Amino acid sequence: MKISGKGGYIKSNRKNFLILLAPYFFPLYTLLVILAYIIISYFYNIDRYFSIVAFALGFTWSFHILLNALAISKSQDDFQHAGTFFSIVIVILFNTFILGLLVAFISGTCTLHDYFTALSNDIPAAYLLIVTGIRNAGKLITGHVKNIKAP
Repeated sequence: MKISGKGGYIKSNRKNFLILLAPYFFPLYTLLVILAYIIISYFYNIDRYFSIVAFALGFTWSFHILLNALAISKSQDDFQHAGTFFSIVIVILFNTFILGLLVAFISGTCTLHDYFTALSNDIPAAYLLIVTGIRNAGKLITGHVKNIKAP
């Protein structure tokens, strides 16, 4: 294991693509905000502050997506293990799925049951949305990544 200011790594004999890609589809800071909200709301009525929670969720999710775009643009080794294209597709699919869960949480009107029911009933429409989203995200990411200049 090596950790430095420029990065770090862990050496292992085996590689599992889900473990390698987990940092790219597991929005840690977003989940910490949700966990904090759930714990605090258990003890206090903080419904009037939900707009602040929604802002924090959006901010942390945006941070997560920006870090993903930066990692993809730098050709991380994690993406090369299972194939760059496959890895990017998996990351986008998982992030799309988690974004749906996040929207269900924020909306307050859509339960997790509703989300999974709609997802299972509308798989063809979901695939079409995902493919369109991937195409648009790819264009957006490549356009923004080209404009990023190193300091």
